[in-house]
Amino acid sequence: MIKLVAVGVWAILVTVGAAFGAIELGLVQSMLQGKGQLSARTETLNTPTISVPIMQGGSVVGYILAKFAIGVTLEPGTTSTGRLADLVADEAFKVIYQQSAQDVSDARKPALALLTKAIQDGINEREKKSRVQEVLIKEWSYLKKEDARR
Repeated sequence: MIKLVAVGVWAILVTVGAAFGAIELGLVQSMLQGKGQLSARTETLNTPTISVPIMQGGSVVGYILAKFAIGVTLEPGTTSTGRLADLVADEAFKVIYQQSAQDVSDARKPALALLTKAIQDGINEREKKSRVQEVLIKEWSYLKKEDARR
């Protein structure tokens, strides 16, 4: 019984001593100060698959099916990226739709790099701040009109 009480008192003394030592060394203050300062964080936003019709001579010749991953900088306290996902889908649709049918069916690497840069610049311009850091293509498919499911 005495051993049990002695071990309990010893554990309390060690705990109090460790807490006192941490306070004296300033470890707790530095940890608390670091938690008080929130900084901007980078998050990846995945868009849903968008389908963009490709027009040539006034008729649809095919469709682009695309899905993007966007590297976004969020301010402290910001949790919702819903509006930004809509902006990305809208801007991607506009940029892809403006391309000619020949450019889309070729899909060369330099053209895709210009496409992602145009989407990034368009979103940052609309938001009036540089929130989008990177646009990545997750999926990219060209589907001819004849191959489309009815």
